[in-house]
Amino acid sequence: GYTVRFENDPEATFPAAEVTVTHTLDADLDPATFRPGAVGWDDVVAEPPPGAAEWRERFTPEGADIAVDIAVTRDGHDVTWRLSTIDPATGAPPEDPEIGLLPPNVAAPEGEGFVRFTVEPAGGVADGTVVDAQASIVFDVNEPIVTNTWTNTFDLTPPTSAVTGPESPSATNALAFDLGGFDDVSGVAGWRIEVATGDAELVTVGGRREDPAFALTAPRGQRVRVRARAVDGAGNLDPDGAVAEVEVAAAVAELGVAVDRIAGPDRYATAVAVADAAAVDGAGAPAMTWLATGLNFPDALAAGPAVAASRGQLLLVDGHQVAGSQPVVDRIAATQPGIAVLRLVGGTGAISAEVKAAVRAALASG
Repeated sequence: GYTVRFENDPEATFPAAEVTVTHTLDADLDPATFRPGAVGWDDVVAEPPPGAAEWRERFTPEGADIAVDIAVTRDGHDVTWRLSTIDPATGAPPEDPEIGLLPPNVAAPEGEGFVRFTVEPAGGVADGTVVDAQASIVFDVNEPIVTNTWTNTFDLTPPTSAVTGPESPSATNALAFDLGGFDDVSGVAGWRIEVATGDAELVTVGGRREDPAFALTAPRGQRVRVRARAVDGAGNLDPDGAVAEVEVAAAVAELGVAVDRIAGPDRYATAVAVADAAAVDGAGAPAMTWLATGLNFPDALAAGPAVAASRGQLLLVDGHQVAGSQPVVDRIAATQPGIAVLRLVGGTGAISAEVKAAVRAALASG
């Protein structure tokens, strides 16, 4: 709808007894759809009958000592509003120039007023059509005051939508989506978001959002669908929207996989436990034993691929004390018959002579 505002100059000598507003509807508007809205002055507001195409009424504001004749008429594309002060005692315009409906606007809003109306576009108006609106205002018999020109552009086509999500399947269930779209008239102003899990129906999440970043925490082991429907600056909503789908990986426990933690009281015993577990899992007796100091883990990490390729076992020893290495020494003694090769990992000082001697003794015991 449109609103035309006017004001009686604070420096005016007298109140305006009659206010006339004229406006010519743009050629791309349908004059048959014109409907007057409220008119107002000072703190008074008058409403037309519902659905009226024209409006004539003698309106007496509550507590006022004047009445106002309201006349809204249309001739083709030309519309006229006329607000005329009436003396209730005579039913005619007052003779006293000090009496009028719109005094000088010394203490706003006493000298301010407005008229409103709605109108629809003409049939066949193209997307992007521009319509202009300008009004002329006359106080009594003074020169017309011409308003600024207000421009509207018809955006009749909904925008297109876009949404991108994380790569599927997603290891994390904290999902982030980027929203996008295009509208060449009023631009994309926001989105409506719908979310569904599994085969459930899409459900709207919240109201219209302007932030193009959307995030959610999804249930694991489920397919998540997010539909973004762009809204343009004119309020048009993309009827189809764009959809992003993401499969969220299940947690290990949800996959039914048994998880065992292999650990010993210290790093040396843990290495023995890992070797024992490998034998139980079908690796059998190791063909080779690799020893690395538990004081320098990079040695053990570097040896890992070679240990696996040789179907061996990797054990950690205390590079300086036999006591700390005792679980490993015991393991070597227990598996000695299957050991064809024993390899030490690290520099010449990584494993002390004392520990080496204990290991050799364990081998000899077999």
